[in-house]
Amino acid sequence: MLPYLTRALGVEGYATLAYYQTIIVFITLFIGLSQDAAFSRYYFFYGKRSSNIVFNVGLLFALSTSLLSLIILKILNLTNLYLLVFYAFFQVVFMLQVKFWQVKKSPFKYMLMQIGSSLLAVFLTIFLFELVLESPENRILSILISFLIVSLISFLFFYRKNFKKLHFSMRNYRYALLYILSFGGGLTIHAFSLALRGQIDRLFINSFYTDYELGIYSVSFQIASILSLIIISINKAISPYFYEALKENKLTREKLLSFLKIGILVSPTPFLINLVIPEDLYFLLLGNEFIGVKDITSFFLLGIGFQLPYFILGNYFHYHGLTNEIVKMTIFSSICYLGVMYFVLPIGINWMPLSLLISNIILTLLIFMRFMSISKGLSAKK
Repeated sequence: MLPYLTRALGVEGYATLAYYQTIIVFITLFIGLSQDAAFSRYYFFYGKRSSNIVFNVGLLFALSTSLLSLIILKILNLTNLYLLVFYAFFQVVFMLQVKFWQVKKSPFKYMLMQIGSSLLAVFLTIFLFELVLESPENRILSILISFLIVSLISFLFFYRKNFKKLHFSMRNYRYALLYILSFGGGLTIHAFSLALRGQIDRLFINSFYTDYELGIYSVSFQIASILSLIIISINKAISPYFYEALKENKLTREKLLSFLKIGILVSPTPFLINLVIPEDLYFLLLGNEFIGVKDITSFFLLGIGFQLPYFILGNYFHYHGLTNEIVKMTIFSSICYLGVMYFVLPIGINWMPLSLLISNIILTLLIFMRFMSISKGLSAKK
């Protein structure tokens, strides 16, 4: 879809789309409060008996925060951002349902949701671009509608099968809300720190460089973020099995260290592969005006690759409820990210990905050192 979007929108149009996507990330954090991760952890740590209540409360919370967001935008006279709030809400609903089928270990259902949503978004994008207008807003709208349709179909089936025997209890719903606010709130701070290191740079670039340079930078990140999407998707898919293995004491400290070593060795592979790809291939896919995308993409791939060892150990911390540890480490690495970005911003846009690389390396080192310390104590208790 990227080649079609770059040709249809051009460099400046794609820069606007990237700017919208950055805003959506932060709106989603406020609306969603990392509910999908909180739901997964609840399911395996406390059991599946009351997990549907957490699911229900999560949807109500997302609806409430979405309405609050719309009110705030109305007060601030930013009604042009309504579309981004609707997008964020339906994305939260979609991801929560995907997570439900993941914890149920139903790969066919959650893969069908993801594939169906992607194909529908492609179809709607082409439809709106060709028959209405080639604009960033129509791209956002097409993905929003795909989330809505797929979530509606899934929810009707999900509701009929899983909520027939549920009885409303204010006490249970209050406890579920407190769980989301406590555990999900901590995860949101963590997610915000990660988003800060992956999104905030475009806000600075938008005011420091031209739209053309922002477009080049955004396309480079978009290409490299395919690797991040793969890592995150794999992590979300295996996290139910990961938590179950921890619960049954099948995933030992030594096994985790072995996986970590493999992750560190594999991390630079996408960067090395991209180095041998000819730049003409980028021109062929994106268009001749996207000069310099390959070099920035390579730098991004190296930085994103170091997310792999972090996620390997991150699940361990999340399972044991050590969210505060994760928050502290991600906040510190985000501060490092901003510090590096401050120094490289005036040097040149090609050096901007260096902030992501250094911060991810620091985060990996921090989580490794804390794991070595904490895992000994937890293993001794068992």
